[in-house]
Amino acid sequence: MNNEFDLGELKNTEKLYNKLFESVTDALLLIRNEDGTLLKTNEAVEKMYGYTQEELAILKNTDLSAEPEKTEKVTRSFDNLLDHSIRIPIRYHKRKDGSIFPVEITGEFFKINETAVHIVAIKDISSRLKNEEILKETQQKFKEVFMNTTVGIAITSTDGFMEMNNSYADILGYKKEELLNINWRELTHPNDIPYNEEIVKEILSGRKTRARWGKRYIHKDGHIVWTDISTVLQRDKDGKPLNFITTINDITKQKEIKDEIIKAKEMAEKSDLIKTEFLNQMSHEIRTPINVILSSVNLIGEVVHGKIEKEYDDLFPCVENASKRIIRTIDAILNMSELQSGLYEPTLKEINLDSIVIDPLYTEYKRSAEAKGIRLIYSKNSSNVKISGDEYSIIQVFANLIDNAIKYTLKGFVQISLEKKDHDVIVEIRDTGIGMSEEFLPMIFSPFQQEEQGYTRSFEGNGLGLALVKRYCHINNALIDVKSKKHEGTTFKILFKGID
Repeated sequence: MNNEFDLGELKNTEKLYNKLFESVTDALLLIRNEDGTLLKTNEAVEKMYGYTQEELAILKNTDLSAEPEKTEKVTRSFDNLLDHSIRIPIRYHKRKDGSIFPVEITGEFFKINETAVHIVAIKDISSRLKNEEILKETQQKFKEVFMNTTVGIAITSTDGFMEMNNSYADILGYKKEELLNINWRELTHPNDIPYNEEIVKEILSGRKTRARWGKRYIHKDGHIVWTDISTVLQRDKDGKPLNFITTINDITKQKEIKDEIIKAKEMAEKSDLIKTEFLNQMSHEIRTPINVILSSVNLIGEVVHGKIEKEYDDLFPCVENASKRIIRTIDAILNMSELQSGLYEPTLKEINLDSIVIDPLYTEYKRSAEAKGIRLIYSKNSSNVKISGDEYSIIQVFANLIDNAIKYTLKGFVQISLEKKDHDVIVEIRDTGIGMSEEFLPMIFSPFQQEEQGYTRSFEGNGLGLALVKRYCHINNALIDVKSKKHEGTTFKILFKGID
């Protein structure tokens, strides 16, 4: 540094000063007041400004400043600052490469051997200013979001409003200035005040940290505003309550729609109940006379059998079949009605699929298959096939599938196969019947769907059988799959998974 300067007492405490200089991370400079000569600098000065110690030895304080006129102005007042300290929050300095950066300066003024000097600590505040700018921008963005979001946001005390955004005021129909002078209780529906007060008490006591509930406000024009409200309490470092931050969403329209849906649902359920009661009543009214007709026809048929001409004798089975068809149609409509209205309640229990379901149906339908001149075949790899399911609906599944297979098969066979494989049970009903087109397959499980429509169709039926099968499979957690080819036949596969 400047060898012409007699360091005097400074040399006697050189170790102390060196230790002080090098232990400080800020740039430290010892400067002569008279001309701004740099008497001593630490390594941090070299790193900050990019100069070597030799280069710094011939520089003055104004050489480091990007605002030399300000530095000179301060220098001229140095004599008045003896035994005082200074702090300059921000100045701009320049490095050896010419780049300019902001610094904060603190200094102490004193004399050494009658020479006025000052020691300054210089801190590069580039990062701090950048962070402050980012913080400022963030605060501005937050303020914009706070003020412009469609969610109502308010900062409140336990009694009144401290601040709120535009949406909060708009939802309640007030100006922000008006709300600042209104207690929240004046805005709350009277029936909701006790619960609101209880929520506040629980949060203040620490039993809750936040809360969310449905609340009714009174709009400025008097109508009720339904809101979804959330609130959280802010506390200071000692845990004392500061304020609540509350958000509200206007859900009045959603509430009205929900109420309408509930009302419509109740009306639909009532309508379903009326429909079901009507169908049950009609079923009774139709079944009773049909059963009387069946019994009477069967009795007459037995009495006159062989005593009348054959063409008249053959009419009795026709009457019986037509009556049974009416009963099957009624049963199908009632079953579909129960399923659609959710009134069907399955009874789950362990069922032997062979002895309780398939084998009895095979025996029942074997005669009708033989009457058509087709073979009904039943094969199984086990007689001990137990599943958990609803007995009535499972019987209906296979009764419908076997009945359809026989109905739509004009020649050949219908084969039922029951296979237990690991933890799965597979039942297939395969026929060599008329089959279905590829275009119709996606619709077969929809109600009232038949590939041939109208009164001229070749086969009787109401189009509900397979729709019921699909729904009954769902009730019993069974999967159903179908493959079919026109004029070649159809195969239905029912899969019960995970059977022990």
